[in-house]
Amino acid sequence: MEPCKPDWYRRLEKGPFQQKTFTSRSMLAVEKRVKNRASRHTRRIWVSGIVAAIAVVMTMSFPHWKSVFIGSIGTNIAAHTEQPPSDPKNKKELVRVENISGDNWRGKMMFVSDPKSIRVVVTSEPEKGERVTGMVKRTGAIAGVNGGLYENPEGMGSGFLPIGLVVSEAKPFFVDKEAKQHIIGFTDTGNLLIGSYSMEELTKMRIKEAVTSFPQIISGGRPLISGSAMDWGLAPRTAVGQKADGTVIFIVIDGRQQASIGATLKDIQALFLKQDVVTAGLLDGGASSELVLNGELVTTPSGQGGEQRIPTGFLVFDQPDRIVVENPWNGKYAHPDYVSENR
Repeated sequence: MEPCKPDWYRRLEKGPFQQKTFTSRSMLAVEKRVKNRASRHTRRIWVSGIVAAIAVVMTMSFPHWKSVFIGSIGTNIAAHTEQPPSDPKNKKELVRVENISGDNWRGKMMFVSDPKSIRVVVTSEPEKGERVTGMVKRTGAIAGVNGGLYENPEGMGSGFLPIGLVVSEAKPFFVDKEAKQHIIGFTDTGNLLIGSYSMEELTKMRIKEAVTSFPQIISGGRPLISGSAMDWGLAPRTAVGQKADGTVIFIVIDGRQQASIGATLKDIQALFLKQDVVTAGLLDGGASSELVLNGELVTTPSGQGGEQRIPTGFLVFDQPDRIVVENPWNGKYAHPDYVSENR
């Protein structure tokens, strides 16, 4: 008995399916479709060429349109270009603050990776000093510490009048005498400069930010404090140093408190040497010592009223060149020769 086969199988056994005849009418239809496609492709090419020509003419005639066209192209390219993920390890943070402590003290150590981000900021208040917290908040700084020496008779002064000199953005704001001054500051290349110089010498050395303070405790990587006579006892301290790679380190030590009596100069020197600092010196200390980070006071000043009003501070900015510092002394207390030369 012949097995049952489906209808489609029987048709297949008869041979290939019948092919439709390709007539002249079919050929004309195919030729028409090909011509229509070629015509549309040609029109697209012409339109693209005209748009490109207009873009070139507009860019050459109107400079404003250059950024428009280039920006549009750049956006499209960026949208279709895969960007490698950023590596956080390769980004060196501008400011880092660490807690430090010793037998008789506690404090903060602040690392600043770019020395050119540091500016001398001065009081903005008439005839009196300003707290570092106020300076930081007013200017939008990342952080700040107290700066140079100032007149403070019996601890009752207004904090307005500096001692020595003050330089901000390479301009001498205050110079109280022609003689050499003990200064701590930064050149326009970010090098920490400590020593005794006249304003004329500092100008030749391209000083950019500076205040008067002393002593220097490290020079060329060598410690300068030796013996008890140079130790100055236990007290609140603020100091600044710089490593060979340019990193700046500020140290602020609380003092005159039960939890933190204070540090000696040797203590500060040892802290810097442990960090491989090559140059370091003391800023104003005592009740003025403080560190402000992101608008918040993160140390404990020893003064009864908390933060002292002071004339100067070293502040850290992410965009230091945009900061405008006004001179509150307006040449009233500065040496007339330097005032006339820099007006």
